[in-house]
Amino acid sequence: MLIPNTIYFSRKFKDQYPHIAREIEKELKANGVKPKWLDQTNDIWVRDFMPLQVNETYFIHYTYYPDYLMRSLEDRASITNPIRLEQTLLVCQGKVVVNLPLILDGGNAVMTDRHVIMTEKVLEENNRDNYSNINAVSNQIRKKMKLEPLFIHWNKKEKFGHTDWLVRYLGGPTNMVIVATNEEMTMDVSLSAIKKLNEAECYDVREFKLDKPTKNSWAYLNFVQVNDIILMPTVAEQENDEEASEKLYKLFKEAGQEVKVIKIDCQDLIKAGGALHCVSWNIKM
Repeated sequence: MLIPNTIYFSRKFKDQYPHIAREIEKELKANGVKPKWLDQTNDIWVRDFMPLQVNETYFIHYTYYPDYLMRSLEDRASITNPIRLEQTLLVCQGKVVVNLPLILDGGNAVMTDRHVIMTEKVLEENNRDNYSNINAVSNQIRKKMKLEPLFIHWNKKEKFGHTDWLVRYLGGPTNMVIVATNEEMTMDVSLSAIKKLNEAECYDVREFKLDKPTKNSWAYLNFVQVNDIILMPTVAEQENDEEASEKLYKLFKEAGQEVKVIKIDCQDLIKAGGALHCVSWNIKM
């Protein structure tokens, strides 16, 4: 399992949410990590368009052209093509970047040692060309990512169709995967993930469930890791914030990682539809 040691954010994030960016920067620097800021982005959601890391030298470029940004010229103008960033940050550093010819959001690709976990939104968004069926999409993923796709149900009430708020891979001796079961509206997605992961017969599947979850409890699994630091979003609900932090720490420990969970108040960011994993790109360099 790759443990990232480098973390990037868009400079637009620093401009639009300076109070959150300052807190992140302060906490990371206090723990020996200097965050990096990307200038060539059109919005703050860098997870969605920056390449996926398969191993220390191998990255995946994909087509970021989501249907939810097709509704207006303003939305389309917010789409970032990361090719220049990939060239500067990866190719010039001797890394390999391979093109996966599929429409995809980076937030809909949670990778384990064997699988890439995606909602079925990736199948729907690629039904307009030669990769229009599950076998063709799967074969492209196997060929380029060298992983087996694991497709879970997509509840269209969650328009983004992402998995990085729902499923997270911790690895370790038992090959742990955690699945959030806090959202009644999308419980069908959680149950689909648990079923598919158990059917794979290679994971220790754990539920991440709070005693009294609220509508914002989805944000807790949208944490981001760099070295042994876990930046976890909080939602100004003290009991849930503490419970989530403690649960996350214990799960990482059981997965063989001694981590420090740092809580970051993300109320304003959550109102915009994302949290810390969404606005970051963490990689192993």
